[in-house]
Amino acid sequence: MAIYKLIMKFYYLILLVLLINSSCRQYNKEIVIQGNFPIVQNATIKLTELENYNKTIKVDNIVNGKYNIKLKDTKPGFYSLQISWPNLTPDTIVSPLGRTFTDGPFLISTSLYIDPNEAQNYKILITPPQTSNSFRQLTSKNVFKNLSIRVESTSSNSLLYDYFTSEFKKYQIYGMVLTDSLSVLRDSALANKDMSQYTSISNRMRNLWKVEILPKMLAERRNLFYKNKNSIIVPYLISITTDLQDYFGEYSHILNNLKGDALNSDYNKAALKRLSALKSIGMYQVLPKPVGLEPNGRKYIFNPHNDKFTLIEFWASWCPPCRASNPSLIKIYNKYKSKGFNVLGVSLDTDINNWKLAIREDRLPWRNISDLKNTESSDNTNRFNVVEIPQNFLIDNKGRIIGINLYDDELQNMLQKLFSINKKKN
Repeated sequence: MAIYKLIMKFYYLILLVLLINSSCRQYNKEIVIQGNFPIVQNATIKLTELENYNKTIKVDNIVNGKYNIKLKDTKPGFYSLQISWPNLTPDTIVSPLGRTFTDGPFLISTSLYIDPNEAQNYKILITPPQTSNSFRQLTSKNVFKNLSIRVESTSSNSLLYDYFTSEFKKYQIYGMVLTDSLSVLRDSALANKDMSQYTSISNRMRNLWKVEILPKMLAERRNLFYKNKNSIIVPYLISITTDLQDYFGEYSHILNNLKGDALNSDYNKAALKRLSALKSIGMYQVLPKPVGLEPNGRKYIFNPHNDKFTLIEFWASWCPPCRASNPSLIKIYNKYKSKGFNVLGVSLDTDINNWKLAIREDRLPWRNISDLKNTESSDNTNRFNVVEIPQNFLIDNKGRIIGINLYDDELQNMLQKLFSINKKKN
């Protein structure tokens, strides 16, 4: 028995040493992020950890057009890299809500996947290559279109993620170019007093990304997901995709056929959790009750029975599309509130002062609540499967979902139809 105990102690000691060595191999490898940048005074580079609430990892000055960031104890994961430099000729911008802003510094950014087990060197490329002279021709209006960041490494996961990131930006630029073209046509229609054409183009512009561009990009992604079933990039992107409900069966099939690291990853668990959550937030399902505090600190208890129809609107002070949609929603709210329509704003703000200020600035007449947590950690976003904002759910007085992501004319037409049916019943 004594010999057996001695053998077992020796076995556990060896196992402990192996685990420690494995941990050291995983996190003690030095990561190097390097690249060139045109010689511009006061340019900086910043690396943050996306999965840790954008925690800052490193901020460095770019000296003599070069940077060389060395990191230790770096965990595998997704990071954001930003390069900024002073804007010597800032423009003044007036927002749709009438507020005036002055441009800040120039900024270009990308997200990247780092895994010290796959690669220790990550080269950052500015595309197309630039000189100090060409940089002086950049403006706040063209910098996003004219500059991109690409990542080179020997990591297959990093390269795949960089491809998806660069494709996403190409679609963004395509949307901006198309929007500019449509703006010219819309203004021409207005000048010619062709209000039918003006309204048609305005509606197309409003839904351009959601209806025309994003679905095409996500369809291409799904095709590539089937070809990369071993990569953890696939379940990660599925866990944050916005069309999970529309393609529930296809995403389920992809996740059920993952292999290797992808199958056993935490990202796969997160994606499967989102799929499971969809079962309770589909059409005609009873919506979970939103939770949080009002701006005055009072706990709010939601009761759908108080109104005939309620719009649960997810938003935040830092979300420009959310703020831009508020004036239209206020008009709809004022038109139908006397008939039994209500709005509940659920904010993803983490700063209570910014949240309160936005409510005052936008003059929001409905009740607003927040748990003051961001998208990743909020109880509301997790239970409602919200990965981007603005997003909303229209429910009846029994709490059942009767509409998802309804804005402007879509929301107004839906309410007109619902109250018309209600009137006939009565």
